[in-house]
Amino acid sequence: MGIINSLKRFVREFRTNRDYIFYYINALEKNNISGTSLGYVWWFLDPLLNMGIYIILVRVAFNRTDPNFPVFFFSAMLVWRYFASCLNQGANSIRGNINICKDNYVPKFIFPLAVCVSSLRPFLFSLGIVFGLMLAFRIPVTVNMLYLPLLVVILFILSWTCAILCAHTTMFINDFSNILSHLIMIGMFATPIFYDINRIPEQYIFYMKLNPVGILTTSFRNIFTYGTAPPMLRLIYLTLFTTLMLIFSIHLLYKYDQVYNRIGR
Repeated sequence: MGIINSLKRFVREFRTNRDYIFYYINALEKNNISGTSLGYVWWFLDPLLNMGIYIILVRVAFNRTDPNFPVFFFSAMLVWRYFASCLNQGANSIRGNINICKDNYVPKFIFPLAVCVSSLRPFLFSLGIVFGLMLAFRIPVTVNMLYLPLLVVILFILSWTCAILCAHTTMFINDFSNILSHLIMIGMFATPIFYDINRIPEQYIFYMKLNPVGILTTSFRNIFTYGTAPPMLRLIYLTLFTTLMLIFSIHLLYKYDQVYNRIGR
């Protein structure tokens, strides 16, 4: 099946399974909430607790005394947490639901998509906390905040694409989820979250700027902490790259659809 045919099939099946997609997303979100005693309150406490722990550690380790550091750190850390959550949950999304596909055909793209959408609401809720921090530290809201919806869309597409690729790999490598946890840890320190990319030695900056998540953490940090525009040229390249990779990923799912079903038996 060619890529164009895969795209046509995706559009057709998205429309046909729209009700099931929304149902599955709601079920996944409720399942995540039911696993905690605090329910939706955890959406508020979890990012705050993580922010407090990391800020204390980073202030001690990096000796950061910047008064705006909580906004500087939190605006970037939220991006990474969302991306990592999509990868962690998305990696097992197809394998964990393969039994559903045995009796009735279910498009495989639904499972990574549901993971990314269900994680989006807590992420957006946490962005509200960043606005609260901006008020607390008297950081002005500028017109560059209008870039925020665009950045969220790009982050979502990138996360969905990577979740699909991780789910595909997990179907063939049982231990990939264990490997992924280490890759995520390495990626976190290779992404400008705890530090400004401009503080990296000059000979390494070029390679750091190739990190797609790093482009987004820098972009979110620019509009929240500094009130400046994101690096638009790098964002344009990233948007084109992630869109092409998403198309390829969806094509990959259709190409190996029957193989997944045989592996899952």
